[in-house]
Amino acid sequence: MKNLLTSWPLWVLLSAGFAALTAIIVKVG
Repeated sequence: MKNLLTSWPLWVLLSAGFAALTAIIVKVG
């Protein structure tokens, strides 16, 4: 669990990237 908590910046980057990708797909589509 501690390892998961220490890797939170990775999850932030992943969620931000996924949100941006979704927005691009919606805008293009």
